[in-house]
Amino acid sequence: MVLRYCRRHGRRWSFIQQGWVPFPPERVQALEAYAARLRAIAPEAYSLTLLDTSCDACPAPLQQHAPTHGAPNGLRLGAHG
Repeated sequence: MVLRYCRRHGRRWSFIQQGWVPFPPERVQALEAYAARLRAIAPEAYSLTLLDTSCDACPAPLQQHAPTHGAPNGLRLGAHG
């Protein structure tokens, strides 16, 4: 699963709402911690990718990059362009 997230504004893309919704950094940190625990106990478990991107409140769109680093399972972080 890919989670599109704008760190600049603390928002994530909601497929259900088809728009950007608030998602505070604390929740991202909680996801990172959960993914680390999951990787430690079940390396074959479901994978989550956090893709840093720009949101509709950003002055200029950031170029999206596919994540190129991180663990094979768990949370992987993409980078701003």
